[in-house]
Order: sequence, then structure tokens, then C-alpha cells
Amino acid sequence: MTFIRVDRDSVKRNPRSGRTDFQVCTGPPTYERRTNEVSADGETWIITNQTTTRTDNVQTIHTLAPAGPFLFDYLLTKVKCVECNCEFDHTKLESESEDNGSSEYDWYSERVCPRCGKWDCCELEFEKLSNEVLGVLSL
Repeated sequence: MTFIRVDRDSVKRNPRSGRTDFQVCTGPPTYERRTNEVSADGETWIITNQTTTRTDNVQTIHTLAPAGPFLFDYLLTKVKCVECNCEFDHTKLESESEDNGSSEYDWYSERVCPRCGKWDCCELEFEKLSNEVLGVLSL
């Protein structure tokens, strides 16, 4: 079993804490303008590398559980596939599902080897820290 530790330097307060909805773009921008010069009230202002984007392709996603109070990353950790013995960062693991012909998936794995495709190619345990500890780390 490989233990994946929290990156203590990445812990921060979640600005969306407690919310159960968020918006995602579901398509390409419908309007995009890149400009280096903007004119307002007869004056010309030079703006470097500004991109203005507008999209009508926004979808609101609702979740059952509210967003947690903290955000954090895990440290990159090497894992080894039990099938092909390939070593890679745990972030390279792939997920895959098998459809049984109905609207539900029968099988699902988030631990698929990126090299040989072996399902459940390694065993992982992710570190869990209490909100008290995360609060201290986020200061």
C-alpha cells in the first residue's frame, strides 16, 4: 500500500465553503477579444496582454454535499503497477468504467495503469487531516 500525503504548503481556505452549486463552461467562448489598446473619454490606455472572454455556454452544477472549508493538494508520490512494474506519479493514474448495457456502470476504477491499462494496479491510502489541523496549516 502506498501512502499519499497532503502537501502542507498547499492548504488554504476554500472561498466556496458551504456552497452546493458552482458554474462551469460547457463550450468554447462565444466572444473573445484580445487588445493592447483601449480608448476611454478621449484618452488612450495601453494594456498588455488583456483578453476579454464572454461565453453563453455556462452550466450550473448542484452537489449533494457542500464544499469543504479547505482546499489542498497531495504530494506527488511514485506508485508501481503490479502488472507491468512501471513506476509513475500517482496523478498519472487513469479512471475507467465498463458499461453493462444499462444506464448504470457495473465496474469502475480510479487506479488504472497509464502504461498497460491494468485495473486496480496499485493500492493507495490518502492522508486525512482534521479541520483543526487544516485550519492551522492554512494560516
